[in-house]
Amino acid sequence: MRWIRGWTIIIFLITGGEAWGQVCTVSTVPVQFGQYVSIDPAPVVAVGNVRVACTSGTAFTVKLGPGENSAGTFHPRKLRSTASAETMDYNLYRDSAHGEVWGDGTGGTFVRAEVGMGAEQLFPVYGRIPGAQKIGVGYYRDSLTVAVDW
Repeated sequence: MRWIRGWTIIIFLITGGEAWGQVCTVSTVPVQFGQYVSIDPAPVVAVGNVRVACTSGTAFTVKLGPGENSAGTFHPRKLRSTASAETMDYNLYRDSAHGEVWGDGTGGTFVRAEVGMGAEQLFPVYGRIPGAQKIGVGYYRDSLTVAVDW
């Protein structure tokens, strides 16, 4: 039986708006897929999150980049083997039904537009790897940018 361990490491970037006195902070919990069996037709799903705390009333948008292995595209994102150039498809979604690819608003992707509440707000990141991908054994990873614009 072949299996794969894969995870997504989320790197964050904060960009500030021009409004004085408005502040946002961001942190992340990576999407960690765990074991993947390449002959299993069932997808592997996992959940991470983005945590944003903005001054009450501050409008902000959370965007996810395509990842370092996807050549700038969101459809699909790619996990890459840590031992070779081999990749496997995956994606990140803003909904648990895996219907809305979370990106930067381009290429049919969605963003999260929210308003700060003066406390931390939690936004789940739903990950999904399609089943039955013919890949080699090893660890697979990706790294992407989380941008919070306000």
